[in-house]
Amino acid sequence: MADSTAMSRHPTLLLGCLIGTLSAQQAPTWPLEEATVSALLPAIVQGSAVPQSGKGNRALAIPVGTIGGYSLRTMAAPRTAGTGDVTYAWPQNTTGRTFAMTDRGSVMFTSERAEAPLQDGQELPAAEPLWSALIAKGSELRMDQMLDMPGRGMDDRIWQPLATAKQITSSITVQTRDGKPIVGVTIAVGAPSWLAGATHVELGTAITAVGLATTGAEGAAQLRSVPTTGAQLAIAIGIEFLDVPMQLETRKGGLVLVVESEAIPEIVAKVCKANESAAIATLRNLASGQAQAQACGANDANGNGKGEYAFLAQLSGVAELQQAAAPGGEVKFVPPVLSTAFSRVRGSCVLRGGYLFQVFLPGKDGWVAEAPTGGARGVDVDATRAEAEWCAVAWPVQSGVTGTRAFWIHSNGDILATASGELFSGRAKRPKPDAAEVPREPLKPQR
Repeated sequence: MADSTAMSRHPTLLLGCLIGTLSAQQAPTWPLEEATVSALLPAIVQGSAVPQSGKGNRALAIPVGTIGGYSLRTMAAPRTAGTGDVTYAWPQNTTGRTFAMTDRGSVMFTSERAEAPLQDGQELPAAEPLWSALIAKGSELRMDQMLDMPGRGMDDRIWQPLATAKQITSSITVQTRDGKPIVGVTIAVGAPSWLAGATHVELGTAITAVGLATTGAEGAAQLRSVPTTGAQLAIAIGIEFLDVPMQLETRKGGLVLVVESEAIPEIVAKVCKANESAAIATLRNLASGQAQAQACGANDANGNGKGEYAFLAQLSGVAELQQAAAPGGEVKFVPPVLSTAFSRVRGSCVLRGGYLFQVFLPGKDGWVAEAPTGGARGVDVDATRAEAEWCAVAWPVQSGVTGTRAFWIHSNGDILATASGELFSGRAKRPKPDAAEVPREPLKPQR
């Protein structure tokens, strides 16, 4: 446990933590780096904002990135695998387990903790997994049929579901010095390599869960993961770690830290302003990409030679285009008109910088949304109308925390904004394509 006497030199921050502990005999602890990666992998793959120390404290980038001492890469599996993309995480230059997660949401890990040394001049280690590592060796099973059972993969290692590992829960409450709960701050608990550069406290030898959790209405949050020790704790808003001093105390039932309430509104306002500016710029970039896509005529479902507008995964070169001349083919934009950051479609939308983005195209009756994991497969788009129209919405991941306004853009390039974003927040409270009927104000300039 961290020395509360040493921490008392920082009297301005209070964070109430009730850490769920479990003896090592009940659930053997995992190495801290491995526990951290296993806990963060679902958030990364599913498109959540993961605070990352370093330049700009930007969210972790996928399909290629790093978190702590691990490299991550997303690989597209053939349709016959039944899994969609697979994201692997493996140690850069230490001995450790390798992890994998598919679009289906299953996380697997290797029982073996193989060494993966870097070679001179290499950015990624030689032990980078192949997409087929999860396929059952010597069996007729597809990759997706192996995800809920232990088994030997094509890489000759035993893979097993993370769900089979013993896990614990750590309950955390965040409050101001006078006891008021702090809502919407993210608790980040994990390895020092992930939190390097962030203001943090040491949790010492306490057995804790690691990962990310956001405080709710009572200022409470819960982390659940495999147990580990030696973790550090930092707090963040969106993807920004808060640079505030911390004081760690021990109270009945758990650990306590105190936050000056005056510091929170200023930080939130700065984060919201930056995220909103980035969201507007993203929508303008999207409008430019749509114009290029329509002009080249590659997306042509009705075969009349006129290009149609497209969805995010199509514009980023990941999902196939709709072409009457090549039905069932996998023709894609080469090169893509949007960056690969737009390829991670989850629940028909993409997360970038504290905002969610969703594109709509005309259907037979009104607007239709992109397929849940991206593209137009299974979506009834009116090709003729899609030659002339599209629209998109952008709204905060958490209203009042990652942004205060929602935005709407039409194929003519005009961007409208809500006076506030309270109506729209996160995946559960998303704008509809006709959201422009909500009172909005035009941005200046509009194009």
